Amino acid sequence: MATGTTNPPGSNDPRDLVANAENLDLLITGANSTYPDRLGVPRKSWTGIIAEASTVLPAIQAAEQAALSAQLAQLAASIAAAAANQFPTVAEGLAATSGSGPTNRFFSVPGSDNTFSIQYRNDAGVAVEIGTSPSASLVQILADLLKPFTPIGTDPAYLTLTDPEGALLAELTPSKLATTLFEISSRLNATLIGDTEGGAPFYCDEFGSLLGHLQTLETDLPGLYVVDTDGAILNILSDPSGAAAVESVSPFQGGLLFSPTVVTADNAESYIHVKGILPRREQVTNVIATLSSSTTSAQSSGDVLPISQLRFGNQAVLNLRDASDIDSRRFMTLNLKNVSVQVGSPVVKVLMIGDSITNYAGAYILNDYLISLGFSPQFIGTLNGAAPGQGATGTGGPLNEGRHGWQARDFTYAIDRKLIVAPGSEASYQALPKADKVNYNPFLRASEVGDDPSLVRNGYVFDPAFYQSRFGLDTPDIVVSSLGTNDALNIPSEDVYASMSDSDRIMHSQILATWPSVKILRTIPGTAIDTSRNALWSSSYTEIIGALKQSAVDLGSRVFVAPLWAMTNPDGGYGFPAGTPGDDGFVEGNWSDDIHPIGSTRYGYYQAMAPFVAAQKLNII
Repeated sequence: MATGTTNPPGSNDPRDLVANAENLDLLITGANSTYPDRLGVPRKSWTGIIAEASTVLPAIQAAEQAALSAQLAQLAASIAAAAANQFPTVAEGLAATSGSGPTNRFFSVPGSDNTFSIQYRNDAGVAVEIGTSPSASLVQILADLLKPFTPIGTDPAYLTLTDPEGALLAELTPSKLATTLFEISSRLNATLIGDTEGGAPFYCDEFGSLLGHLQTLETDLPGLYVVDTDGAILNILSDPSGAAAVESVSPFQGGLLFSPTVVTADNAESYIHVKGILPRREQVTNVIATLSSSTTSAQSSGDVLPISQLRFGNQAVLNLRDASDIDSRRFMTLNLKNVSVQVGSPVVKVLMIGDSITNYAGAYILNDYLISLGFSPQFIGTLNGAAPGQGATGTGGPLNEGRHGWQARDFTYAIDRKLIVAPGSEASYQALPKADKVNYNPFLRASEVGDDPSLVRNGYVFDPAFYQSRFGLDTPDIVVSSLGTNDALNIPSEDVYASMSDSDRIMHSQILATWPSVKILRTIPGTAIDTSRNALWSSSYTEIIGALKQSAVDLGSRVFVAPLWAMTNPDGGYGFPAGTPGDDGFVEGNWSDDIHPIGSTRYGYYQAMAPFVAAQKLNII
């Protein structure tokens, strides 16, 4: 049973309305004889009422019938006795009973309306009224109202109530309680409280319930939502920051989202954003997080935890606890690695495979941070990414394979919506403007006899060796694979884990087989904090992160997962709307773009990525 709050009766709290609706459904359709209400008080259920009626009502009926028969017999005897000593007037009755013995001093005279007669006792010549006898019409009315239970229609009635003309006033059956004003029924797998004209102020079935204008429906999304008539989310009642928050699950439910090895650099500090660790980011206010060194005095607490190997040493403990329960904690021992600024400018060759977030200056910014670490980066690919300030078709950045709007399954051809670069048409492909070029998949070749069927999708195979040879590319040292944002948007949450697992298996196993010394850095960018992205984070991003982590385990140590989704700020560094500031100088509104990081969050993402790329090149991880 739903308990709602402890508000006194008469509460209009939305939590109590929902709890009452759930409880009413159990009271009407549940199998138990009683259920507690939202305050814990046991209440008789419809099942209990019917069970009690089936055992108690027959006994009541028999008792009422026996009592009625006795009353009717007594009335008949009284009427007979009165009829034997009845006189037209009181005076005649007194005259006839004057001088009689103690038992012959009684007489009666006719009554009026529903009274058959009035009985008197002659006390020394004074008529004392001692009672009345009802008329036959009144006796019939009582008999009709208390008549035995009779079946009405095809549903046997436990009890019926009629008016003097026999019209049905109320009826109790195994499936309903009906009156002239309303009906409570359970039929067609639904519970109804309806009016006499067929309206249903309350309706409940397996999919949801309707109470007046309040409708509740089941959803695949976690939490409790208020939506408009078009399904747009107006408020998340399970969000503690909302006006009517309802918190019913642990902030740790579903598992946390992080990885135990973190690489930092000695020329910049990195950060852990606790929101990015939680499956339900809106519950961050319910969590107290602490990072404490195992070998130094360094520690930090809060929603944002600065972290570096230089301060914390080689090992630290990440400790999260439920703010409402000091005994509910989660611990992860972090292995901290450090990358120093290199001498001699070692070369690192990087192939970036991603989507628009990669295209938007990803290679450009990563290049700068790798240079700041003393490396000489070389980027591999067939597309030039955009430079800062350029749009999607900008070409001011290094080569990569960041393709706007692409899902992981576009690269494997699990969905056949992209164009194929036919053998021999490589020069034509390279000559295309970027806006056209991004619609082609340069990694695919037609399947051949002998190909592993598990790698073939829609007649094609993701083949890095074919890709490298046909375009004359260098062998990469590091492949940065950061796909998943568009998969989260376009694949149902119940399918996204399997889809991402399949894509990672195909792409990464082929990359590892093609280049024996290559390493893969697997990650996914975070996303902004707002209602829609929080819901998508809980339903889909968590599944994707779980899939890519498991795939890395399956493929071995050459695939490393960098938890960058939790190392950038989801509450800043996204596009905001243009508008006229209000009187306080602020522009009001939500993100204009809650997907693509800009400014500090975009730079922070690649600053946090650079030490991981460098550590793989240096064999630190």
